Amino acid sequence: MNPACPVNEWLTENIFIKLDTVDYLSHSDIHRFKHQFLQSYALILATKGRVLLEADETEMELHGCEGYACSPGTTLGICESSEHFEGYIFFLKIYEERKDNQAILQSDMLLFSGVWKLQENLDAASVCKKIFQTWHDASGTERFRCQMDFLNLLLSMIHSQEQDGMKSCLSIEEVKQFIGKHYMHHITVNQLADLTRLSCKYFAEVFKKRYGKTVMEYVTELRLQEAKRLMNQGNLKIKEIAHEIGYKDEFYFSRKFRKETGMTPTNYMKNVKQKVVAYTSNIIGHLIPLQVIPYAAPMHPKWTSYYYHHYRREIPLPLSAYRINEEWETNMMRVMQESVDIIITSAAIQPKEQTLLEKTASVIYVPQQINSWRNQFLYIANKLDKNELAHKWLQTYEQKAASINAALCKQFMNKTTAVLRMVNDSLYIETGNQLFSFLFEDLHSFVPHSLSLEKLHQPITIDSLSQLQIDCIFMLVRQDDETRKNWDMLQRTEQWQQLPAVRTGNVMLVSSDPWLENSAHAYLRKLDSVAKLFSNTSSQFRSMLHVFDGGFSVH
Repeated sequence: MNPACPVNEWLTENIFIKLDTVDYLSHSDIHRFKHQFLQSYALILATKGRVLLEADETEMELHGCEGYACSPGTTLGICESSEHFEGYIFFLKIYEERKDNQAILQSDMLLFSGVWKLQENLDAASVCKKIFQTWHDASGTERFRCQMDFLNLLLSMIHSQEQDGMKSCLSIEEVKQFIGKHYMHHITVNQLADLTRLSCKYFAEVFKKRYGKTVMEYVTELRLQEAKRLMNQGNLKIKEIAHEIGYKDEFYFSRKFRKETGMTPTNYMKNVKQKVVAYTSNIIGHLIPLQVIPYAAPMHPKWTSYYYHHYRREIPLPLSAYRINEEWETNMMRVMQESVDIIITSAAIQPKEQTLLEKTASVIYVPQQINSWRNQFLYIANKLDKNELAHKWLQTYEQKAASINAALCKQFMNKTTAVLRMVNDSLYIETGNQLFSFLFEDLHSFVPHSLSLEKLHQPITIDSLSQLQIDCIFMLVRQDDETRKNWDMLQRTEQWQQLPAVRTGNVMLVSSDPWLENSAHAYLRKLDSVAKLFSNTSSQFRSMLHVFDGGFSVH
């Protein structure tokens, strides 16, 4: 790991640190922090178990008593965690007092770099729990005490960073990053173990326990991801690709590729020979079920997090995904510099943009009047001459939806459901988004509350909500600091806790990805998400997840 930022670079008598708020995290609610744009500094501490973080384009794994610091402007995501994970996120502001006695809010200081470990003699879990509980249950002088306790915790972090010697668990993470940069070279487990100062056997055991795969499985995964990316570019032969990613024997590479993907390299290259651009983000989700990996597509760890995490190594040309039409000139320049065959886009783009696209390649516009994801999917399949594949995919999708409906009917027969959204301190009942259509059109087991049918996006107070008989709530909470604070306070109110859906444990906190995406692959992921949401209380759901495992493989 990189050494921590030297203390004397930022910890001076002119620096003031203020704790803004603190959040508790467990395995059951990490989906609340899928990806968010940080407006303040954040210290993430894992006190138990394991968690995988994604800060901008960097992935890192934390284990008990390990931490990571992020600066404002970072896109932070929590990708996954172990079942027994517990941790805390401290949001804070840093001020610097200048010579004119003005306090300036800082945004670019580096508190610590890399993953760091707390002192072993510090009971981090108890300290963090005390700060969290006091912060949310008290005010005034007790909140001031929280500030002092947090500063003491921060001081212990500094002392931990100053201690000499690198812990082996940090070296494991460093080796994983080393593999990510050198997987195309000849790598042995012995060589990597030497970097950690651990025995080969123990290093291999620790690596597999931490990442769920062996060292060489991880090397193979990276190599094949790079192979797919090179194949997508279409300018190298199979032998050249094999050598490029570290295989001297192209026949061994071909066998390995077929074993892992189910396709030979030759067939895969035929499938990606046509360079298709997914110009708008939801198009990616229509192409994947058609076994088309786009040559270019919007990629971002927040705005297109799922596709970024799973396909960024296979897509040669990443486009900006920062909102709609925000950086279209940049995207246009990137596409125009490449020799692409087809561009698929929503029709909702600017006339100037359309003109330039049509000068670049053949353009498929998905008509705005086609609102249904199924019709959009079939429209694109028809244009790409993949009708048969599309209908087979839809048939399997409907079978899976029917099975989930059958399981849900037993649990939600005649029970009313509502989709709520929280923005700042306001609640809304939603009717017009993709989550609503999925629940009440694809999954007929859920019955919409009558109020949901009156008008779109209507505000509702907690007082009005408490007067309604809503048995199940799907909850969308906007991921910004203010909304998260208000959501935390709302859950602590007696009115919220007395809601029927809350008392029976039928409040499902869901994220915008995939629930608000309108594409074939997103709707498949919604089916999987519903099954997982209810799998804890239904053995039928658990068995169903195994039955359909792998039924929708891209390759």
